[in-house]
Amino acid sequence: MRTIAIVNQKGGCGKTTTAINLAATFARRGQRVLLVDMDPQSHCAAGLGVPESRVERGIGDVLLSDLDRRVDGSDFLWEVSRNLHLAPSTVSLAALEAAGGGLSGLADRDRRLGRLLAWLAPSFDIAIVDCPPTIGLLTFNALRAADEVLVPVETGFLSLRGAEKQVATIQKVVERLGRPLPFRLLATLFRDTRSVDHEILGALREKYLDALIPVVVRDHDALREALTLGQAITEYAPTSPAGSDFAQLAEWLLAHAPATVGVRPNDELAAGAPAPQAPPAPQAPQAPFVPTSPLVPTSPLGHVEPSRRTQTAWATASLGAFTAPAAGLTSPQAAMGLTSPPAASVPNVPAAVVAADAPPAPEAAGGRAAELVRRVRELSGRATNDEGNGPTGGDRDAWRAAAAARDLQR
Repeated sequence: MRTIAIVNQKGGCGKTTTAINLAATFARRGQRVLLVDMDPQSHCAAGLGVPESRVERGIGDVLLSDLDRRVDGSDFLWEVSRNLHLAPSTVSLAALEAAGGGLSGLADRDRRLGRLLAWLAPSFDIAIVDCPPTIGLLTFNALRAADEVLVPVETGFLSLRGAEKQVATIQKVVERLGRPLPFRLLATLFRDTRSVDHEILGALREKYLDALIPVVVRDHDALREALTLGQAITEYAPTSPAGSDFAQLAEWLLAHAPATVGVRPNDELAAGAPAPQAPPAPQAPQAPFVPTSPLVPTSPLGHVEPSRRTQTAWATASLGAFTAPAAGLTSPQAAMGLTSPPAASVPNVPAAVVAADAPPAPEAAGGRAAELVRRVRELSGRATNDEGNGPTGGDRDAWRAAAAARDLQR
């Protein structure tokens, strides 16, 4: 089972929106998907129409249960739609990582989620974990259980600061894991009519190179409307531009799975539980993936030296250390139509060397990107929450029956 942790300690970046709609899009494509809500705010349940008042057992209860015995999920998973199950959270999850909350006193306190997912792995192809906007035991559990990390970054002037914090957090986790943890940045809430969004997107691409996914999720009213009604975009407006953005994102991620899925060297992930089985290698697309969104930048990175435009598919937690792509996969530059001479991958490049080799930031007089970077360093982040409310009422059986009826209608 491939596990993707969606992390950003800066609120309001579309983290939960991305988790819900990416999970639903994967499910629509035939993948068996498990969405795990590790955020005490329970926005995943609200955004999918699961009544929180009817959640009898949340993910927090399961993490504190006896994980030495087989867990099948029948008593806490909600079948949202065909191929999509939700492990909901409740507000009690917030106290779990506090002193005396139960999680901090366990010897495997940062491995509980990994052990749980090991039991559930045979039933699912992909697990998506929505993390809280804080750095604590809940987030560390998600990162330790993950095969890769997705960092949604709003194209606003505080986004670079938030992205830097997330990269630093991933680096700390990798030091404890003893294994690579690939990460990707996803530009979200993008508005084509705002010049500052284009400036920030360019700055992100220059700073993080291949770590930035060549697909942009735009700021759609349809996404907010769908969350308010307790529906994923695949149900509310599957043919809308918002649905198209997530369809492209899912397609790109399926074509660029990390080679380390299910590999846990030097990491006692699932003591007492079966190790997760790696899914079959994804088939390479017949043609290179080319995003159709008009907002995905397609102009060549002329300021990047040819030696820097390597065919790296996955950046590890260290910005200077890259892993070679799996055979048959298309690099992000090739996906955006960029051309470059053949170049070898660059494993284990020291961060200092990369910093010295990186192209200088634009410092032209009056340059928007340079001014934005300066402002980011001066201002502190303001946390807001992902929005979304779902309907309440009804019981578990009635809710599942309604979901099954919707599937039959489709």
